[in-house]
Formats: sequence, structure tokens, C-alpha cells
Amino acid sequence: MTQDAPKQANFFFMLFMAYSLATQTTLVAPVMLILPGAPLIWVQGVWFAFTFLTFFLMFRYLSRRRLLSVIPRAPLGIKNALIIIPMTLLLIPVTEFISALSMYVFPNTISGTLNETRQAGLIANLVIFAVFPALMEEILMRGLLAHGYRGVNALLAALVNGLFFGLYHMNGNQFFYAAALGVVFFLIVHYTGSVYGSMLAHFVLNGVSVLLQFVLPESEAAAELTAESLTQAVAATGVLSLFAAPSVIILLWFMRRINGHGTGRFLSERFLERDAPADEAAPAGGKRVFTWEFYVGTAFGVAVIALVFMSSGMAGDAARQLEQLREAAAEFSRL
Repeated sequence: MTQDAPKQANFFFMLFMAYSLATQTTLVAPVMLILPGAPLIWVQGVWFAFTFLTFFLMFRYLSRRRLLSVIPRAPLGIKNALIIIPMTLLLIPVTEFISALSMYVFPNTISGTLNETRQAGLIANLVIFAVFPALMEEILMRGLLAHGYRGVNALLAALVNGLFFGLYHMNGNQFFYAAALGVVFFLIVHYTGSVYGSMLAHFVLNGVSVLLQFVLPESEAAAELTAESLTQAVAATGVLSLFAAPSVIILLWFMRRINGHGTGRFLSERFLERDAPADEAAPAGGKRVFTWEFYVGTAFGVAVIALVFMSSGMAGDAARQLEQLREAAAEFSRL
């Protein structure tokens, strides 16, 4: 990839968004209609694997590049692993805080899905919701797409990658915390030079979510939040985030130091500059990041999120949402 590398990465993001939605509507929906008793977890698992594997083949054909050639695969090392695991655990209250805030407007669909798949057992849920995403999504996001941003300012590349990761989830609730996670996962890969780092973080994060669904009583896991309980959740996770978020930043800075990034300004370097070939380490000004493919892919993702939101029925009751928001504000004032 050369000066047009971001353009190519943006194109593949745009293509994947369209392809993912197409396979979901043409494969998952018909199967659930024809076989209403089919286990949801296995339908989702087959769709997930099919979509990603066929897209990787599509990438190979269109780009004429081996998938492994665009994946940073430096050895992770025990030091990095020992930083990534506690960092990921610290991310949990931060993501819960962001999720709780967004739930004033957007419904939390992922917890409902996990509740529906409990009967499949812990191992099956870990494979489908922790192992598969940690492998497939990281290869796509922090491998294939991130590779196109080599030589671009690390902060800009991280923000774009986070945006892509948020839009990929195609629902409003997940968009916000997934975007934040995408930024952190991207920086893990940048500082370690290894996609294994983001895979580890992704697996730990999703794995803990799955485990909690099995540890909590089923009635509690499935319970819907009222305005009062949602406010309490925002307050509790917000307080934890005041400690957790700065701790994550400190651990990222420490990871940067131990991986030989020197003492320069934090995030001032270019993405994987030390490993990039000369043609990929060109100044950011020589690489157009915001191409028409970027705008089309982003607009497509936003449109899908809006459609999902409207189809959930929540958009049709704006008065109730505003009233819930007022109740939450009043509850905060009493804390």
C-alpha cells in the first residue's frame, strides 16, 4: 500500500459494511423465519464465520495481497500481556458507563442476545462471543483496515479506527463504547506492533461479559433498567471510571515506553512508523484520510444505526425518552 493506502482501507471498510449487512439480511433473517426453533447462537456463529472468512477471500482477490502481509504479528511478550489484562479489566467500568449513558436513548441489545443464548452453555457462548470476535474482528479492524493507515498520525489513525469499529456494530448503544474500545485496541497494536495484543484485550473483555451473564441470576441479568436504576448505574460506573480511565491512559503510556517508543510526545508519532517501509512512512499530508469512501462508509453505518433505532420502536416515543431524561437529571441532583 502506498499513498492511496488510507483510500484503500476506507474502501474495504465501506465494502465490509455493505457485505455484512447483505449477508445478515439474506442469511440470518430467512433462516430464523424458516427454522424459528433454530438455536440463535449457532445461527449467529455460522453467519459470523461465513461473513468474515468470505470477506477475507474477497480482500485477497481485490487487493492481490496475502492477508498475513497486512497483519502486525510481532511477539507480544509477557510484559505486554501483563499490562493488557489489567488494562482491559479497567476498561470494563468505562465501557459500562458509556453504555449506560447511551441507554437513555438507545436500547442495549447485546445483553438481550446473551440472555437468549444462555441455554447453549458457557463454552459455546465463549466461542461465539469471545473467541470469534477476538480473532476475526481484530484481523479486520487492527490488521486489514489499520494497515492502510501506516504512516498517518497515530492519534488520527486511532480515532478513525475507533469510528470504524463503532459503526461496524450497527447499533447506537454499542457504537459509543465500541468506538472508545477501538481507539484503545488500535493503540495497543501500535505500541506493541502485534495484533495479538488487541486480540487478548478483546477476548478478556468479551469473555468477562459472557461470564457475568452466567454468574448473575437469570432474572437479574434479564431485568430491564428503570429510569432510577439506570441513573444509579450511570453514577456507580461513572465514579469507577474516574479512576479507571486515567489508569488505562497511564498503562498505555507505560506500554509505549517499554516497547521502545522513547520519551517523545505521547501520540505524536506516526502509526507503526518504526516498522513501516519507506513508502508507507510518508508524511500524513501525503495521504488523504478523508476520501469519498470514508464518507460513504461512515454515512452507511450511521444510516443503519438510525434504521435499527427506529425499528426498535424507541424513536417513536420521544416524549417518554425526554421524560426519562428529566427523571434521571432529577435523580442525579439528589445524589
